[in-house]
Amino acid sequence: MQLGLCTSFEALADAAQAGFDFAELPVSALAIDQSAADFEAVRRRILAAAIPLAIL
Repeated sequence: MQLGLCTSFEALADAAQAGFDFAELPVSALAIDQSAADFEAVRRRILAAAIPLAIL
């Protein structure tokens, strides 16, 4: 069994340090209603996260 949580970008490192296997972000964090450049910045943050994200 894996253990995950829904959290913010700012808390991803803390989640990894606490031993969670994965994290999820709220939909509002994905910038889907923003410009392509804004979404690209979010995508880069997701790929560089300290813990796997279940969204991608």
